[in-house]
Amino acid sequence: MVDLSVQPWMAFRAMDRSLGRRLRAGTPKTGSMEDNVIQIVAAALLTATKVAGPVLFATLGIGLLLSIVQSATQIQEQTLTFVPKLIVAAVVLVLTGGWCLRVLEGFTRELFTMIPALLAS
Repeated sequence: MVDLSVQPWMAFRAMDRSLGRRLRAGTPKTGSMEDNVIQIVAAALLTATKVAGPVLFATLGIGLLLSIVQSATQIQEQTLTFVPKLIVAAVVLVLTGGWCLRVLEGFTRELFTMIPALLAS
């Protein structure tokens, strides 16, 4: 078990590696069906975090930058931040879209290869 209170990012990476190894091996950790479901859900959440991360961080960064500019210039127009965030999100999706699809495809393939082992347990 990884201690999450000490270094959460290292715990996140260690958990991601161990789940990835088990999924790639096609053999879930021995235990009850609930344990297998928890492992699959945790791997799905980690995959979703990896895929959504680049777009979320890019839009967060541009939103923070635009809010600083707005507060410095005292322009408080709400629609001013929407278009740049939309453009940045589209650019990031174009740049990282192939990688995101490969990650999702790999996760889906790993899940499909686990089906026989899950049915046998």
